[in-house]
Amino acid sequence: MEKTVVMVLSFDKYSDLWPVYFDCAKKFWHAKMPTYLVTNEKKPKFENVQVVTTGPEISWSRRAKKAVEAVDAEYILLMLEDYYVTSEVTDGSIGSLISFMEENDADYLRIYPFPEMHFKDGGERGIHKVPEESLYGVNLQASIWKKEYLLKLLEGGDFSAWEFEARQKNGVATQVKGKLYTVDYAPFEMVNGVLQGKWYTPSVKTLEALGIQVDTSKRAVLPWNKVAVYKSKIVLRKIAGPNLIRKVKPILKKMGVKFVTE
Repeated sequence: MEKTVVMVLSFDKYSDLWPVYFDCAKKFWHAKMPTYLVTNEKKPKFENVQVVTTGPEISWSRRAKKAVEAVDAEYILLMLEDYYVTSEVTDGSIGSLISFMEENDADYLRIYPFPEMHFKDGGERGIHKVPEESLYGVNLQASIWKKEYLLKLLEGGDFSAWEFEARQKNGVATQVKGKLYTVDYAPFEMVNGVLQGKWYTPSVKTLEALGIQVDTSKRAVLPWNKVAVYKSKIVLRKIAGPNLIRKVKPILKKMGVKFVTE
């Protein structure tokens, strides 16, 4: 059994993103651990990458569960195909996180820090328990999972990635409790390449400045007006904080605003 593997959880309709992901990985990912790409039926060839096929699409949850069950490892560093590494990743930066999980019997460690999150367990830079007042206990940002815990969360039938996160919000009845942690710093840098199914322009510029070619002929680019709206939402979310968001959300729902996680 491997101690830790990297799993890029994807599906065939996003195959145009794979070359960008693995070009970034080749350039920046220097941590030595097996890497798996999850697909439906396609079997692309990327250097030092093993492909896990899950068959025709049924649901996100069933695809994820089948892929996780197929990997013989204690921990899974879960990545998405549209989040691209843009700085060096070393054995040391990942190894220290795995050591923390072992020493604390952690089930989940988010390695993409919460924006503007305040922690009650100390002000020092490092690793903290996920605050109970945060909206989400776990989510699908880059994280290290204990395999057996991740499988528990994937039980319960067919649901989407967004529904997976909604089921694990802090305080909801469907949440599977665990020892959940998060960093308050970025062990390495990443950019979100795709938003609303389209290339996110600022990230494309960042990637191209690093020498990573992005083919925008197969996927549209998000218009600048929608980029501006997205950036505004991020600022408002940081200002509001999770408690205010909880209070305002029911009001917005009555006004007809829809949320993808519900």
